[in-house]
Amino acid sequence: MKKEDLKDVKQLLSAPKKIVIVPHKNPDGDAMGSSLGLMHYLKKLDHDVAVIAPNDYPQFLKWMPGDPSVMIYEKTKKNADTLINDSDLIFTLYFNALHRTGDMETSLKNSDSIKIMIDHHQQPEDYAKYVYSDVEMCSTS
Repeated sequence: MKKEDLKDVKQLLSAPKKIVIVPHKNPDGDAMGSSLGLMHYLKKLDHDVAVIAPNDYPQFLKWMPGDPSVMIYEKTKKNADTLINDSDLIFTLYFNALHRTGDMETSLKNSDSIKIMIDHHQQPEDYAKYVYSDVEMCSTS
């Protein structure tokens, strides 16, 4: 991410926004941990934040603070689509291509929200206005 882009993102976060955070389908500990960690940080900045996972994830990850607030797209498609469409910003975490969100892909593609990708995989798709992708890192967290 360029220095100017970082300034832009900081400016975007300077006033309360409606924000959606999306991990990849079949989320693992890194995807859920980074999503919930970002959620807590953004809530402390007075943003309205929702984490929407494409599908359910293993029970052994449900201990994480904030887990009860996670929406499962497969179970709450209508409400999740409304949140996605009404959001100002969408953070996508731990994936580099929208097809990794399964059934959410169309909703995310059709959203006019500003998208911010945070990832570490090679060759990210060009779907986000702001991209922080560091392939030298072993995880997104």
